[in-house]
Amino acid sequence: MELYHAFVRTMDPALPVCSGVLVEDGYILRTGDFAVLRATHPDARVEDWDGAALLPGFIDGHSHLSAVAWDRLLWDAHPSPEGVCDNPAALRESGQEYLRTHTLPHDTWMLGFGCDSARLGHLPTREDLDKISGQIPILLTAESGEWSVANSQALRLLGYDRPEEAPSPLPAALLAEPAISARVKGPGRVQLLLAVADAARLYASFGVTTMQDARSTAAELSLLAEAGHQGLIGGEVACYLDEKAAPDHLPCQPPAQNPYHDRCRMAGIKLTLDGAVHKKTAWLSHPYQSPPAGQGPDYRGAPLREDGEITELLAHCIRCHWQPVIHADGDAAIDQLLRCWQAARTETGSREELRPVAVHAQTVRRDQLEQMAELGILASFSHDPVYYWGDYHVHSVLGAQRAASLSPLAWALEAGVGFTLHQNAPAAPPHTLFSIQNAAVRRTRSGRPLGPEQTVPVQAALEAVTIQAARQLFEEGRKGSITPGKLADFTLLEADPLAVSPDRIADIRVLATVKAGRFIYRT
Repeated sequence: MELYHAFVRTMDPALPVCSGVLVEDGYILRTGDFAVLRATHPDARVEDWDGAALLPGFIDGHSHLSAVAWDRLLWDAHPSPEGVCDNPAALRESGQEYLRTHTLPHDTWMLGFGCDSARLGHLPTREDLDKISGQIPILLTAESGEWSVANSQALRLLGYDRPEEAPSPLPAALLAEPAISARVKGPGRVQLLLAVADAARLYASFGVTTMQDARSTAAELSLLAEAGHQGLIGGEVACYLDEKAAPDHLPCQPPAQNPYHDRCRMAGIKLTLDGAVHKKTAWLSHPYQSPPAGQGPDYRGAPLREDGEITELLAHCIRCHWQPVIHADGDAAIDQLLRCWQAARTETGSREELRPVAVHAQTVRRDQLEQMAELGILASFSHDPVYYWGDYHVHSVLGAQRAASLSPLAWALEAGVGFTLHQNAPAAPPHTLFSIQNAAVRRTRSGRPLGPEQTVPVQAALEAVTIQAARQLFEEGRKGSITPGKLADFTLLEADPLAVSPDRIADIRVLATVKAGRFIYRT
């Protein structure tokens, strides 16, 4: 039995703050005054964090744990703000730095991802990669995944005796051919398992006790389950499966009945309706401020699927009792989601509470939030792009008026739509306190206030990453607040987020992270 002594912010309205939490066998037994609990349980081992703040463990609203694991192994060639590869010189320096800091097993290729040829000013060439290394095979893939480029050594291993005669770039379809893909030697199983452990530690260092792996493939599920079975994952992982994996791995039963096995839980299914706002591929109801190259002034992006297909997919989810989380970044895509969810409910006649989630939802309108509340649709906001991309949205993507209502948390709060916050790792680190700060401050990278009327109180932002995030996962009965009977999932901070200036919240240090009464991170 353990007794925690700290300033405790429980997120439980029955007892919002206290100074003591009694834990037994990984569960919260009692909360209250530390001195009283100490007197009534003198044999309890005291964890004295006097001066620190104890909060519920943070719960990830949406990210990709398996991709974060890969990210720990691969060369990240993203441009800013995600990376540094904004020009050919920076790309070369980044690749050389990767080789200085990573030891690749014999015959393993250096695999890079995230390259944006538009930001570089030209498509990378074989010669560009040869300047990084002429001995180690290098394969660099575009952010879109549509193409890759290889250095001369890699092209020889792919079967091109004269590398200068190889296609440039290499199309994704070519690399997908079994005879070609078999020649690319990436990280082995042991490396991948260790990378999952490393990724899980990264989440824990930000106070996260429950992670997500959104759009899990069967191979990723196998990897995560093995890592969990070996004790390499400290927290828990809620998996939202891709459409191919769902039929074989997602039980046809109410989501709340899906248990954790080997630290992983089959939480639901992931669907995608459009692209990303900052890439100008999201589907909008009105044209982009400045259309991308080759597009006319009326360009608004486009749907990835027709209404009929989406409606049938959602109806199938309802019949199978699957919770769908749906990538819908543009407001036209959110219109499609609302139409199709309503049509699927009409077709099935079901009113089961499945809590579908509109993921990212950066350009959601006030009228759409009101409809979402009526239909029981939740939102998981990718809110940090207000900071990362806000200036770009004003000048090029949406214009000042529409950019001011990016990720409109205040409207969601007003409409009664339950929402969570997420960083979409590995697109950005799973820095939950940074997201809380951004929700309360809404400033861009340059310091520009962007839609200050859409800020929310720090308390609401904390709820978004604790009790609301637990509810999104159908786990509010066991997580999300420091309440007797729930798991002892805690984040220990050097200061209470409600006691510091909102623009300093991201600077608060995570001192420790506790999962079911066990420390999984400690400074």
